[in-house]
Amino acid sequence: MDSRLLDALQCPLCKNVFRKRKRGRSDRGSDFGVIECRCSEFPVVAGIPILRNDALTEHVKDVILNDNPSVALHLLLNRPTNFLPGRPSLAKLASKVRHLPDPFSLVSRYLTGGATIESQFNSVESIDTFDEAVRTVGITNRYCQYLLHRPFAQSFWNCHAVLPLVTAETGPVLDYGGGWGHTAQLLKIATSRPIFSLEVDFKPLYFTKRYLEPETKGVIIERGNDLPFSEDAFKTLIDLDGFHYVHNKNGTASEYERVTRADGSILLLHTHNSNINERANFGAPLRASEYAECFSRETIGVPERDFLTDFVTASDTYTASDTSVSETQEFNFFIGHDEVSIDWTDHPLSNPSGEFTLNPLYEKSANGITRGTVLPAFAREFDLSMEATNEYYSRDEIHDRARELLYKGVLTTLPPTYTSSDRRISI
Repeated sequence: MDSRLLDALQCPLCKNVFRKRKRGRSDRGSDFGVIECRCSEFPVVAGIPILRNDALTEHVKDVILNDNPSVALHLLLNRPTNFLPGRPSLAKLASKVRHLPDPFSLVSRYLTGGATIESQFNSVESIDTFDEAVRTVGITNRYCQYLLHRPFAQSFWNCHAVLPLVTAETGPVLDYGGGWGHTAQLLKIATSRPIFSLEVDFKPLYFTKRYLEPETKGVIIERGNDLPFSEDAFKTLIDLDGFHYVHNKNGTASEYERVTRADGSILLLHTHNSNINERANFGAPLRASEYAECFSRETIGVPERDFLTDFVTASDTYTASDTSVSETQEFNFFIGHDEVSIDWTDHPLSNPSGEFTLNPLYEKSANGITRGTVLPAFAREFDLSMEATNEYYSRDEIHDRARELLYKGVLTTLPPTYTSSDRRISI
């Protein structure tokens, strides 16, 4: 486990620091162990502390203490696909009777994932690229498509747009709700600042470290708990497409401010607008004024689409000194700012050179690249993306417009482990 991560953590329950109780490595070199504080013990799997209080986490901890790290990883990777109500508790019981003859052993194998877990884990470990591996762990094909095309989604363009703010500051960055690692990877390319990432599910962070950005300091947390860091631990906190899903927004906003220095920045990007998002799968969105009321610090909110349009149409700067509201757009919030001023001429990726990865939405040919189609279910998430990009770019256009294509996610900074090597393009 990363020593800097261990030093930064505090127990979300008793607020005390952690120490290592047990440490070790799997036969594949991943870091496993158990950390403890005054009130609790938590497992560390593949270098990721799991600060949850549930039966599955307890079972994983016991497995690690019994020197079976690969089984711990099997259980966590398999959890979403073979989950049944009460399954973690049943799995813990079943693991104790594996030695029994059939039919008991068959029941045990089913409850704990058995051969399914093993085959998933082994296939992930033997696959070299994110796009192949993500299909092996029970994610729907529709969601796989969304993950693979993610840098092309206009919501992700926000990460590029705020990079000058991130690179202008120093100290650790917290990527709250880090997902599958696209944000952490881009941040790491742009800055030498250490990147911490929080998630409620193990699988996305495991894929982040395995395929996209191995130096990410990831932590699994319990939904609704306090953040596992001390006061003023971060200078920048980024929440992309996450805050509207939080149930206790006032409590979470207070935690954001507690762990972010008073002179730091809290960036809420692609925050859903209640006027246009009423379906349950869009979380529990608010109006702009209601979001601002969650925070005690100065808050500036801007319409996301206008902000992104300025960015991708090559405006040199962006400034905002008060909140402007749109009834038909999502929001970006800059918390801790009495004025937002972004100099896009000082963007860390403004002069791209080297090798880049072509977004899987585009097909590569000898003469150029051709755009495919996004699934209808995600049409709204990509409407600006489709409008602001061409269906075809020639080889000369790719080189001449490399910065624009990088900002728009046609080209990406994602590593060779994201997709097949034939999708690499040299600029």
